[in-house]
Amino acid sequence: MAKKLFQNHKAALAFAGVTIFSTLMLVGTEEEGGTLHDAIDGLDQQRSEIRDQARGFSRSDEDQPGAGSPTVIPDYTVEFADDEELIDDAQGFDPNANFAPPVQEPSDFDEFIQIDPDDDPVIIDL
Repeated sequence: MAKKLFQNHKAALAFAGVTIFSTLMLVGTEEEGGTLHDAIDGLDQQRSEIRDQARGFSRSDEDQPGAGSPTVIPDYTVEFADDEELIDDAQGFDPNANFAPPVQEPSDFDEFIQIDPDDDPVIIDL
C-alpha cells in the first residue's frame, strides 16, 4: 500500500499534508498549544487540586488531640544468625533422583492389525 501511495504524487502530497496537520493539532505552535499541551495543563490543575485537598486533610488531623505528640519508635536490637545455622542439611525426598520408569502391565489387547495396501487386512496375534 505504501508503494502505491507514493507512486501518485497527489496522494503523496495529501498524505504529507494530513501528517503535518495532525502534528500541528497534537503538538501545536509556539503561540497556541495543541491537544497535548491542553492535556498537560489539565493534569497540572488536577495535581494542584489534589495537593490542596491533601493539605486540608493534614490540617484537620493536626486539630485532633494527640496529633502533636511525636511517635515513639522502640529500639530493637538486630541479631544475625551464623552461616552454619542457615545451611540446610537437605534430608528427605530428593526430587532430582533418577528412578526407573514404572513397569507397564501387559494389556488385554495383544494383537494389532497389519494393513497391506494391496491385500485385505490381516489380524496378527503377538
